[in-house]
Amino acid sequence: MFKSLKTLFLEDQKDRISCVDFKIIVKNDRERRKLANVFLRNKEELTPEEIYYAAMFFHHSANKKDVKKARDLMLLNIRRSEFLKRKNKWVEKSKWLYAAATDRLLVRDGKPQKYGTQFYQKTIDSPRELFEYDKNTTDKERTSLHVPTLKQTLRNLERMDRKQQQDKKEKGR
Repeated sequence: MFKSLKTLFLEDQKDRISCVDFKIIVKNDRERRKLANVFLRNKEELTPEEIYYAAMFFHHSANKKDVKKARDLMLLNIRRSEFLKRKNKWVEKSKWLYAAATDRLLVRDGKPQKYGTQFYQKTIDSPRELFEYDKNTTDKERTSLHVPTLKQTLRNLERMDRKQQQDKKEKGR
């Protein structure tokens, strides 16, 4: 049975939520990218939703070439929408993924990220921190791509840290 991009995307998200072994996630991600490439041979026939799903698989890759492909696919979605003068929720989601892929590429090149979508933890118990970011990027630029403001992002990271600590306490009971 040939799976749809949506089914592959749901599997991708389930892998990440269920916290399966990272080696399994990497193996599954590789397989999803192979299947997405089959779909992308006819990308002009794909919907914005399908292109978004395919791009997410490439965004999750450790390979810079794949992340660039994710960014380029999101740019394609955005430009198609502008050309057709049609908005759609998948194109709006594509704007965020475009920003995230752009930031991921910058961080991997050792440069400050532009939008503030990439963060890390020094250890599993340490607080989340944003990778270095361009202080000249405005919140208006961020929100135009559906990225939270810098203040909102920092609050979201604090919320994630609190939830992680709470989950850890509950497991220790």
